[in-house]
Amino acid sequence: MLKKLISSLMLAVLLFPSFPAVANAATETTGQQPLIISEVKTDGRNTVADESQEFVELFNPNTIAVTVSGWQLIYDKQGVSEDCINPVFGSGTNTITLEGSVASQARKLVSISMNDDIGGTVWLVGLGSETEERIIQDTVGWGTDSKPAVCYEAAQTKVPKDGESLRRCVQEDGFPRDTDNNEKDFFINTVSAPKNLPCTSVGSGETTTNDTSPPSEETSGSAAPQTTYTCQDIQLSEVLPNPLGSDSGIEYVELFNSGDKAQALEGCSVVISHGSKTIALPGSIVLKPGEYRALTSHDVPGLQLVNGGDEITFSTSSTDTQIQYPSADDEQAWAMFGGTWQITYEPTPNAPNSIYVPPDPAPVTQAETEYADCPAGKYRSPETNRCKNIETQSDSLVACSAGQERNLQTNRCRNIGSSTTALTPCKEGYERNPDTNRCRKTSVLAESILKDCPAGQERNAETNRCRKSSTLISTASANGNAAKTIQKSSQNLPVLLFVLGLAGVYAAYEYRYDLANFYHRVVSKNGKLKK
Repeated sequence: MLKKLISSLMLAVLLFPSFPAVANAATETTGQQPLIISEVKTDGRNTVADESQEFVELFNPNTIAVTVSGWQLIYDKQGVSEDCINPVFGSGTNTITLEGSVASQARKLVSISMNDDIGGTVWLVGLGSETEERIIQDTVGWGTDSKPAVCYEAAQTKVPKDGESLRRCVQEDGFPRDTDNNEKDFFINTVSAPKNLPCTSVGSGETTTNDTSPPSEETSGSAAPQTTYTCQDIQLSEVLPNPLGSDSGIEYVELFNSGDKAQALEGCSVVISHGSKTIALPGSIVLKPGEYRALTSHDVPGLQLVNGGDEITFSTSSTDTQIQYPSADDEQAWAMFGGTWQITYEPTPNAPNSIYVPPDPAPVTQAETEYADCPAGKYRSPETNRCKNIETQSDSLVACSAGQERNLQTNRCRNIGSSTTALTPCKEGYERNPDTNRCRKTSVLAESILKDCPAGQERNAETNRCRKSSTLISTASANGNAAKTIQKSSQNLPVLLFVLGLAGVYAAYEYRYDLANFYHRVVSKNGKLKK
């Protein structure tokens, strides 16, 4: 580790002065473990078409994802530099700038061109917490006595041949070993059938071509354990279908290893009823004894949960567990606690479950939310919510002015509206109306001073005013109607005479021949007209 730190500081000063800083890069100063190089394949260019490309595989041993954007993977072939404290990279150096992140306890493949059958070194260079600070996360060197590695940790490991790779051995807890000794940590592995060799079997970078343990594919997830135990004692622990914000890559299904040995998820599967999807879990994901692991779509491609409730079936090599979670609000998980599944508002990915349901909020009165305290000497009326003076003893009240009285409800002075003593006396000949308190003429005086009504009028008993006599009005009305009838008749006479004249003319025309014959007979009879 000391060699790593010294190399990191010198490399930061001399090699990358203009490299951009990344705030969340894993460094030893942040309490996180450095990322390590877990596998190296150097001979892809000159091999048959079906063999893997050249690559370097990274592993994240931390319990959280680590962003590697801006980090660099640097390959240096044999003979370029012999100073591992202050390495100087020449024409044979190949540098790859990384992007994205590495999930918790997961692997990431990085394609990079390297040379065959000669010594070489790969550095993983991360970013420190300070601007422009560079930290060498890991160094792997391989070579021979005649063609040694440029740099390495403690001792170089062997050179892989065509179809082989350098691969870290696996400890009892299922994680790759990193003792800062390349020779003891790495073994020669067949790429076409990758194996996870226990570190107890690794001596000095020997090959594993005679290893009879079954292979396991590695795409993502943590380092694979010893393959003796696969998908046993694994339980479904928690489901978070609707995290706060975007669901993509954050919603998860959590598993728990209840056994006393590390277990690979090879042979485990999850069935999502919505869409009838069966998702096989990758065997490269390993759960240590007592470990909780939250799997997202980053760990298991295609893993997607429905917010409105769904059915999930988790299958191991020996059991099937089926649960049905309800419709979920934001940050509301469905978790196993005390032997039963319950709703919790406190999701606990990668940790023991905790059931938390927020209590109902205490009722808040309107006065507490809308009104401040009344000033001293006042109180808030429960009817109007207004501040009122605190009532005092009546003997401390100031006496009301003349013509006023005290209101018993408000203790305020008011005018005595109904008192007759405050009214001005009426003039002579007038009296006060008891209903309106206004002055009016006395009834006796009014009757004695009334004048006689003119001829043809009489006095209205209700108003004492003169009006036309009802008899005269009836007579005048009758006479008026007769006059109107005569006037109307005289106006219609010319029309009548005109109509009669038209009738006579029409009759003369209609009977003109009869009238002519009658005339001739009369004349002929009298002998006055002869032809």
